[in-house]
Amino acid sequence: MDGITTASFDRTESSRILSFLQKANQAIDEKVVAFQDIKPAAQRHYLIIPVEHIPTVGDLQRRDEDYSLVSCMLSVGKELLHKDAPQTLHRFGFHQPPFNSVDHLHLHCFALPFLPSRDTAGEDKASSFKGVTEPDSPNFIAWCFS
Repeated sequence: MDGITTASFDRTESSRILSFLQKANQAIDEKVVAFQDIKPAAQRHYLIIPVEHIPTVGDLQRRDEDYSLVSCMLSVGKELLHKDAPQTLHRFGFHQPPFNSVDHLHLHCFALPFLPSRDTAGEDKASSFKGVTEPDSPNFIAWCFS
């Protein structure tokens, strides 16, 4: 967990956040952290974030480490939704710049239905995701690197 470094948080703050997540029984491993979104857009809404700081999906490279990371993020999201909401449809997606709200890559994992929610311009919030896709779409990981 010492590997967490972000543009937004210093080392002390990162340690404090990890401690909070561990006490809250959130999913943590060497690659990702997972927790419920504080403003859910669906019946169940998890965020999966990499421990390593990657600003956006546009910063992913066509290298084995990034493919492995996205696969891990998707796998953790699927596992959480399967345990928490097995009887619902699931969708996954990243925000595409300039619509990202946080300067740290995070995968949104939804158990449908979506909740009615609009942004300040009256647009449906789900429209800002780079990809909201079926959980078993064979193109999801390849699409992240397009």
